[in-house]
Amino acid sequence: MKKTLYFLIIASLILSLSSCASTKRRDLFNEAPIALISIISHFDINWKGEEPITSPSSGEAFRRILGAEEDWVTITRANLIIDEAEEIIRRNLENSPFITFAPQVDVFRSHSYNEAQLNPFIESDDLITPAGYRMIFHRDNDFFPAFARETGIQRSLFITLDMTKDMSSGFSKNGNLRADVSMIVMLKDERGRTLFNQTFNARSRMQTRVTSGAYDQDHLLELTRSAINDACIAFLDTL
Repeated sequence: MKKTLYFLIIASLILSLSSCASTKRRDLFNEAPIALISIISHFDINWKGEEPITSPSSGEAFRRILGAEEDWVTITRANLIIDEAEEIIRRNLENSPFITFAPQVDVFRSHSYNEAQLNPFIESDDLITPAGYRMIFHRDNDFFPAFARETGIQRSLFITLDMTKDMSSGFSKNGNLRADVSMIVMLKDERGRTLFNQTFNARSRMQTRVTSGAYDQDHLLELTRSAINDACIAFLDTL
């Protein structure tokens, strides 16, 4: 009886602490509106843990050697999905009762946004953003107070995506692959202080066939969409 009571007390304390943490996180995001400042991704959807392939192999002879389908590819660029990724992220987060976004037109048209310092530590050729976004440096502490004064928006959200593909079964890129997404969510206040910074990982539930590194690109993009969606859900589950 004493042991049962002890475990009940411990469980109650854990639930209470978890509830308090969730409430604090909700309060951070619930001080509407939030400006979606930046969404950045690598330009290539690489194999997980590998460097990007710089030149695609193509041609009928190559495909015969691979034993791959005629319209399969060995390289996928993130520009094919980055605008959709922004839509998926925005749609998921806007559906949360704890998050309200400022109109994106107010963000893009603001003088402070367009004059903000770009991240000096990244090569823009290696990264991509959805249409209209800039690669604003999240450590530019002059930007945040200027943006708050101009727009009245006190919270700024930065999203970084790492979209990759990974073997789920088989050997040496023959078998099946899944899409992997790592999503960093960073929330800053009007003084540039980091209020929230956490990484959420998701792997597509479905998979698609791969032969000597070649695969159906449409299938990979669909798997990537689902993984982005699941990463968003993983984030929202913490609120």
